[in-house]
Amino acid sequence: MHRAYAFASLLIALFLCPTMVLADSPRSGMLVLHLDFSDSVRDSLSAGRITTVMLAGSSTEGKRFTVNTTSAMVPVSDVGPGTWTIRTFVKMGGTLYAVSEGMNIDVPSGPRFETLIPIRPVILAGSVTLSGQPLHGQISVYPSEFKPGKSWGFAVPFDGQGRFAFPLPQAGNWDLTVWSSPITSVAKIHDVAFQERDALRDIKITLPEATVTRLAR
Repeated sequence: MHRAYAFASLLIALFLCPTMVLADSPRSGMLVLHLDFSDSVRDSLSAGRITTVMLAGSSTEGKRFTVNTTSAMVPVSDVGPGTWTIRTFVKMGGTLYAVSEGMNIDVPSGPRFETLIPIRPVILAGSVTLSGQPLHGQISVYPSEFKPGKSWGFAVPFDGQGRFAFPLPQAGNWDLTVWSSPITSVAKIHDVAFQERDALRDIKITLPEATVTRLAR
């Protein structure tokens, strides 16, 4: 009798142990990302200037996910619990621009977790003409209060019609410099102000006067 009881107890223990381990294991679930687009990002998506928004997630355990979207809500399945860093990018004219350094979120164990991801760059778009003709060259952008080692800038080439479009990583005042090809500085525009909730900014730069005017929406 004792042997039969012991054998039955062993079978029950072997059956229940894996179940108990699974019940205590962290549960992966669905991570729902609600994207808070700035007005200029929303306008640029509608106008086709931004072709996709990319979100790259990485966890402290080395797990990763990448999604491309134009939607304001993104579900990501099989995301395990833990601390995740979400970095965001926008694709414009074939170029992928980083628009955030990363946002840390703590994902709990469970079937579903929702969080808000701000995507707030200011999109600057426009055109450059020289004596009425599209200029071949590029435009460089730096913060007006440039601090070596702490601030950074970038340069964007014009297309064949002298047009450009790119995201400013943050609001504030920026200096724009127009360069022609071969590389020659031809105009500099100081302190162009951008607000975080600006709608899509369209500017027209006319040379040699180098005046900046807001295009009618």
